[in-house]
Amino acid sequence: MSDTYKASDFDFLDAALNRHGGSMAKETAFLTILMGAMHADNRVRKEEIDELDALIGRVRMLHSLPEAERTQRREEIMPYMADEKLRLDRVRLACSSILTAQKGSPPTQPALEGLAVSVFAHACDIIYTDLEVTELERQFLRELVQHLALDHKVAANIVNVIGDKNAF
Repeated sequence: MSDTYKASDFDFLDAALNRHGGSMAKETAFLTILMGAMHADNRVRKEEIDELDALIGRVRMLHSLPEAERTQRREEIMPYMADEKLRLDRVRLACSSILTAQKGSPPTQPALEGLAVSVFAHACDIIYTDLEVTELERQFLRELVQHLALDHKVAANIVNVIGDKNAF
């Protein structure tokens, strides 16, 4: 047995680490943040589910995935959402993955400028859908701003616009 290793010897390990903690695909990260928003107050309302369903069908980030795969990813994420600590850990990892995707890795992966702002706005949409924003949901949004490294003025503007949109 040789004491030297080729990079390919660890491909399976890298894949397992990425699947279990290191990073998420940008689509999975996007869905994780949206589902985290839906569960932010530790309860899920029909309006929030309806909004999530509408976003999953409408958001360009998810159009690259066939509908069956979107459903599968949603089902894979769901068990992490019931437990608050698991949910917050997964959302933190999702935010990190969004920031990585936003930077890109030229020339193979182009930068996705504005991705963090977009997912934050969609999360706000879900939180404001039931017309009641709890302190837990406010805290979730504050943490998203921090973990997505958003400018506070930009985030406040988004919250104001989404709040105004849902006022009537």
